[in-house]
Amino acid sequence: MFKDLCSKQHSIKVYTTPGRGEWIRGEDEEFGIVVTGNGRPQFKARCRACGTTSSALPYGLIISWGLKITDFVWTKINNPTEYEPCSVRGCQAKPTEHHHFAPYNTFGREADDWPVMPLCQSHHTEWHQRMNGYQWNRKGAV
Repeated sequence: MFKDLCSKQHSIKVYTTPGRGEWIRGEDEEFGIVVTGNGRPQFKARCRACGTTSSALPYGLIISWGLKITDFVWTKINNPTEYEPCSVRGCQAKPTEHHHFAPYNTFGREADDWPVMPLCQSHHTEWHQRMNGYQWNRKGAV
């Protein structure tokens, strides 16, 4: 189910206290830009050894790591897709984004085998803000 562990350190946000994360920069990564289906760009890191792609890197982090636009060597453009309306009760907003319950940066291609839920941009952002650090540091959490 889980892909093989890579011997390289990946760029990842580590939670030392609930709700407070700190980014660790990976060892051997190349940086790129993913254009989401709704046209928003996301900065990401990809491991040269195993191809694992990070979560979206905040712009402030890009600046603090001293990266420049010339450091972004790959681009992935996701085609716009018409999804169902937002799944939050009473919202029904469109356009929506698919929220993956199994993130690509952890599950790779197997993430597509797990359920997704259409959420509007504001509810998708709210989900990730509320879940920021939730149980990631709990003893026994993977």
